[in-house]
This record gives sequence, C-alpha cells and structure tokens, in this order.
Amino acid sequence: MDVAGYYNIAAEYLECRQCRRKMISWSHGIISQLAIGHQVQFPCILTAKLACDMKVIRLLRQRGLGNSSSQIQHKLVEQHSEAWLQKTIQYLSDCRGFKTAASSGLLLPVEFQPPPIMRPVPKQRWLMQVYAQDVLQRLDEIKASLTSLFGRVLKMDSTKKVVKKLGGQSSKTAVWATNIGNEYGQVLMTVLTAGEGYGLGPMVDGVVKRYRDAGVPSPELLYVDRDCCGPSLLRKMFSPWKHLQIKLDIWHFMRRISVGCTTDSHQLYGMFMGRLSQCIFKWDPEDFEGLERC
Repeated sequence: MDVAGYYNIAAEYLECRQCRRKMISWSHGIISQLAIGHQVQFPCILTAKLACDMKVIRLLRQRGLGNSSSQIQHKLVEQHSEAWLQKTIQYLSDCRGFKTAASSGLLLPVEFQPPPIMRPVPKQRWLMQVYAQDVLQRLDEIKASLTSLFGRVLKMDSTKKVVKKLGGQSSKTAVWATNIGNEYGQVLMTVLTAGEGYGLGPMVDGVVKRYRDAGVPSPELLYVDRDCCGPSLLRKMFSPWKHLQIKLDIWHFMRRISVGCTTDSHQLYGMFMGRLSQCIFKWDPEDFEGLERC
C-alpha cells in the first residue's frame, strides 16, 4: 500500500537446507543480513497479507496531537479516492474515444468492461501494527538516541498520572512513575514502581553509568520534590557524583508555603500563588529587552 494507491512486489521463496523452512526473500530476516546500503533500498515492510510503503510509515513516525493513526488513515482514504477517481475518469474518457471511432466505422464495435472498484484502505489498527514492526526494526537506533541524552541540571519527580493510563495486563501493576529530566525538558529515564521512592536505586545507577561510559561530566545540580536536606538515602544513591548539589525545586517549595491555605479552590488562592511567584522570580533584563525588540 502506497500513499495514493497499491503496487505489486515480486519475490522468490528461499528454503533452508536443514529445517526446510521457506521464507520470502524480502522478509526482514533476510534483508537484515545485507549491508546497510542495500537495506535502505527496500521500499516497504511486509505483513501477513499486505505490505506498507515506507512513505506511509514515515507519516506514522510523526504522530502527535491532531495527527493520530486514525487521522492518517482518513488522509490515506482521501488520497486513494482521488487517485482512483482520476484513473477512472481517464479510462472512461478513452472508452468514449474508442466508442466514437467505432460508431464512425473506423473500428469494430468493442465491449468495454466497467472500471474496477477502489480497493479498501486498511484500518488504523493495521497501521499501528506496521508501525510497531518499524519500531522493532529500528530498536537499536531508538535505544541509542534515548540513551544519548545528558544535561547539566537534572530534575527528578514522581507522578501518578502516567500510571493511570496503563491498560491491558499492565493495568494496576504500578503506582508511581519516576522521571529524570534535564534542563531542556528531555526525559533521560523513567521507571514504574509500586511505591514512591521504592526501587529507584537501579535507575540512579543506570543514569550514573550512562554519564561514566560516555565520558560526560557529572551534573552540577539536581532538583527533587523531597529528601533534599541532610544525609538522606537519595544523597547516598548519587554518591558517585561528588560535586552534585541536591535542592528542592521551586514548585514544591511554593506548595509547602501554600499548605497554610484552607483549600486551593478558594477564590483568592490563585492571586496568592501569583503574588508568591512574583516574590520569588523576576524578569531577566536581557531577556526582557530581547522580547521587546522582537
């Protein structure tokens, strides 16, 4: 399946001499044994019944808000419909020319077949299955890109919102999701745990090992939501980073002050937090001048 239609792929079946297993020559198991220059020439990913062109898969890689798999499926249906309509109009126009020539006696009468119906476009579930195969084929590359993120200022925080979105067999298997991010908003690592602060040792060891293996200098600052003061367990876990400073992030600092409020639904709560933010933060003169110039 292409962006605007279908095309056929011819291949031969290869048979193993030992197990007598047959495999099509364009399967991923065969292509992965070739050089990278030949692998990138393969135009599609095979499934049980159909094959999906790489141009469609590249559209699936950039999914986001307003660009889901169902939205891409609707766009493919529109493209296929337009291409089928153009070919049908061209076919009927050619048939009319032959019919006019036959009525004039230039040709023998010809019986024309009705134009073929448009082949249906697979559903978004099939598109997601193809995208999953594409991810598995690029798994090493994806792991390398994910483990190549670093930062000088890190933040570690735990949340329950991500865990509530787990479904299927993974539902209710974890309570907390702990993330470590850098100053650019990129997530370095995420773990799911049964309790807040429980089982974070392997995650910290993995982040420390990543910096050490890459030869990157250790971070200078770590913002947390708890255990920032005194000889806490968190400081022991980050003990390989001797010069790391652990501090409470500003949002949780403000939340500790707002504990004295009766409720956060009070009509003056937002004004109180806004005034508190003005007491803590101030505009950078250089950034403000740059904003005015823009």
